[in-house]
Amino acid sequence: LSRTRRQQVMRKFGMLFQGGALFDSLTVWENITFAVRQNEGISKDKALALAVEKLAAVGLGPDVARLRPSELSG
Repeated sequence: LSRTRRQQVMRKFGMLFQGGALFDSLTVWENITFAVRQNEGISKDKALALAVEKLAAVGLGPDVARLRPSELSG
């Protein structure tokens, strides 16, 4: 694969830790958008909007975005 194609493929992969699946020092929205913020440098406002959109896709409200992992219920 070319370098560009390899980068496109790698962007589709993520990492999920089995123990503590979320970074406890970050909010839910920061956890959701961690990779795109690091790799693409999107703004905080765009990242938050993206996280709220992803939360809505799994039936969670925008209020969840600002919670810490310790505030989530199983």
